[in-house]
Amino acid sequence: MTSLNTCQNKTVIFFINLDKKYGIGHFQRCLKFSSIFENFEKTIVSENKENFKNFKTIKYKDFLKTKNFYNFAVIDNYKIKFSDEKKIKSRVLKIITIDDLCNRKFCSNFIINYDPLIKKNIYKNKKDKNSLLLLGKNFNFLENKEFNNTKVKKKIKVFIYLGQKNREELIKNHILPKLKKEYIEEIIIASKYNFNFKGLKLTFKYFKNYKETAKIIANCNIIIVSAGVTIYEALSQKKLIFTSKISTNQNNNYKYLIKHNLVKDIKELKNLKLKNI
Repeated sequence: MTSLNTCQNKTVIFFINLDKKYGIGHFQRCLKFSSIFENFEKTIVSENKENFKNFKTIKYKDFLKTKNFYNFAVIDNYKIKFSDEKKIKSRVLKIITIDDLCNRKFCSNFIINYDPLIKKNIYKNKKDKNSLLLLGKNFNFLENKEFNNTKVKKKIKVFIYLGQKNREELIKNHILPKLKKEYIEEIIIASKYNFNFKGLKLTFKYFKNYKETAKIIANCNIIIVSAGVTIYEALSQKKLIFTSKISTNQNNNYKYLIKHNLVKDIKELKNLKLKNI
């Protein structure tokens, strides 16, 4: 992407799904991706009154009214339809869509889907003939790395994130009973649904941005997450990871990461060996 340096009036606008019910992954992912747009003026389309460091904000209806023209648009938003994409294209030079679902038509110049098991023919008749498909694990910009060590130090910290829905029953019945309290210093759960569990110290937090999530993952030994975007942050930090698929678009991620021994299924928590060093 060194050719980005040749752009005039360097501007990029991000259409990100910031709805909390879809989790924190979209914002995480776009913050990572935005790093390639060094020295660009960055704008986020948001209906919320939030301040994003190093980003301007604009509402979607105002974007459509403005006469501003952007070099790039990055779309990572389930709510954007083909008709919306065409409107966006009238205001930008190139559109980059980060896709998980392939459930609509696209007029993007670039489509990124880093699903490790994705097949090219899934986009047949859904894209413009000149659209460039960037598919598979080689286009995963979230920097996944292998770490396969099931022994960790005594008195560990655990991070749990299973999306924005209420996962209390899953956590209480299938995760916490497998964590031996004599080894656990703290369990941090990213959820707005608080509950207690006898014998274990639980801390509940909600993370608004990628940096907060990355920081807490860095301070934990064991990461228990769904097989979505956040799992790649844990992999990049070489953490011991246990996972489960909680939505259909996570199936291929889950299969690939398990098959290549990059992560373990949540069921394997019962086999966790804690080494007292």
